[in-house]
Amino acid sequence: MTFDKLHKNTDCNCLLKSQENTRDLFVRKVGKAKTELKDRDFKTHYERGIIASSPDDCSDVCGKRGLSIDIWKEDTKDTVLQRFMTTFAISPKLKNHLSIIKFKNNAGVIKHTPILKPIPNKHHYDFYKSDNFTLDLVELVELIPLRQNVQDK
Repeated sequence: MTFDKLHKNTDCNCLLKSQENTRDLFVRKVGKAKTELKDRDFKTHYERGIIASSPDDCSDVCGKRGLSIDIWKEDTKDTVLQRFMTTFAISPKLKNHLSIIKFKNNAGVIKHTPILKPIPNKHHYDFYKSDNFTLDLVELVELIPLRQNVQDK
């Protein structure tokens, strides 16, 4: 796998402590998908023109170049779902589904990047897309509508 796009115009090495993971499930908040994922749901901040405020702050640089995901396991599901329900309550029209996904070979790599502030999230990871990334390298396992979860409670 190559990551030339990831490292373009930066001296930061975003791949330190990262690894390919094709066995675990991850979750990402997405828009109004019915049965499939959309390219726009896998655009990084950097790809949308949002760059780090300081080019020397590698944590910020790499954060903008990675996709935020959370690990989705039996022991993390409830905590992760509750966090997404909290953010959904603040902006219910934006990204109102959770996509449970699995990465295929050569999609990219993940790095555990727990968030400490403002709301701690120890299940957070960054996903760094390989140069050859396409949505064909992401398996959609399940799509969970957040609105339905609000009504069920």
